[in-house]
Amino acid sequence: MKAVILAAGAGTKVMPLTENIPKVLISVGNKPLLSKSISVLRESGIDEIGIVVGYKKEKIKEFIHRENLKNITLIEQPKISGTANAVQVSKDFAGKDNFLVIMGDNLYSPNDLKDILSYNKNCIGAIKMDVGGNYGKVLHDDWKLKEIAENTSKTDSNLINVGAYLFTPKIFSAIEKTTRHKNEFNITDSINILSKEEEVRVHKMKDYWFDIGTIEDIIKAEEHLAKTGE
Repeated sequence: MKAVILAAGAGTKVMPLTENIPKVLISVGNKPLLSKSISVLRESGIDEIGIVVGYKKEKIKEFIHRENLKNITLIEQPKISGTANAVQVSKDFAGKDNFLVIMGDNLYSPNDLKDILSYNKNCIGAIKMDVGGNYGKVLHDDWKLKEIAENTSKTDSNLINVGAYLFTPKIFSAIEKTTRHKNEFNITDSINILSKEEEVRVHKMKDYWFDIGTIEDIIKAEEHLAKTGE
């Protein structure tokens, strides 16, 4: 099984930490985010990892070389134009098999990723959480995806999208049908298209998930890691 880590963004919300390094190389619990993501994927049974890079991509290349990490492929996203485009540029790497996608600035539990992989079909991770902001709300019918609603006024659902996806190759045709929104192509729009064409399951995360969007988020994640010893 292959996995793709989306790691091309600049991480402007955590400046100045990302002034000289990409967001995925920020340390959380004394290890770079990217190191934790790779470890979690390996523990989940992933054989090959592709990393979509853009901002400060040379720093990620140096990190992979310095850590002597094997079976890692760097995939350049020439223009940062959204998560759907980031997945699209990984098409050659993914090949004709199912593949996992995770956000490079999120922390996931290996147990939850194993559960997602066990579906062997299109599946998205979601978690029950009462939050606002820019999180997409997940609407489902008996855990079959109906929609990821980015306009949160459409629903009072407290099940939010965590950016962990198992895709069949059909996702690429869905991406081709995706329209630009605020100068970006969003993978959630592509998933909504995909859900009209074939089944997309929703997996409710049972363990933990952290979105490292701000410096406050880093502190929360480090507190959790310190308690659990992870």
